[in-house]
Amino acid sequence: MLSHNTRREGGVTLVELIVVIVMLAIISPLVMWFFWSTINNFIRVQSANLLVSNETRALSRMEQVIRSGTQIDNASSTSLTIYAYFSPADSILSKVTYTYNASQNLVTVERIPATGTAPNYTYNAANKVTSTILSGVTLKNNLFSYEDASGGTGPFDSSTFQNIKIVTIDIYGVLKGNTAPTEVKSSVLIRNRRGN
Repeated sequence: MLSHNTRREGGVTLVELIVVIVMLAIISPLVMWFFWSTINNFIRVQSANLLVSNETRALSRMEQVIRSGTQIDNASSTSLTIYAYFSPADSILSKVTYTYNASQNLVTVERIPATGTAPNYTYNAANKVTSTILSGVTLKNNLFSYEDASGGTGPFDSSTFQNIKIVTIDIYGVLKGNTAPTEVKSSVLIRNRRGN
């Protein structure tokens, strides 16, 4: 009688190979989707954290400058021009303008240092230095709002700018690609104008 050897040599059959390929074809997209969604979520969270950090740094810097202000030349919801000490080492006021440009999604600061001698300083626009302090952010609220000494909110115009005692800075924005907004906000008492 002939015996039939049922023992297999090493290797795989064509059917087993097709089953493995089909299983990999089903599982691979799921693994890739999970990987890419995790990476995208991580990038989104890191972008939001960076935005909040940049907003906080910009807000802190704006607070320091505005707090040292003495005279306001312009006060709107998107722009503020104030004579203030731009740097803690400054002994002479600079003309400082903060502006939100909605078309470019930028918050900028322009500084014109004083020239001449006291008390007749001049502010020559040719000496203006402009810097971007926040970029790529769409603000949802007014960048600036104002109050007088009794808490009145205006409206203020060129004849009543001297009545402004408190400037509220509200950086409530959305970074492109992020759906969750971030907000940093502060009210600043213009300390050099308390006696006005």
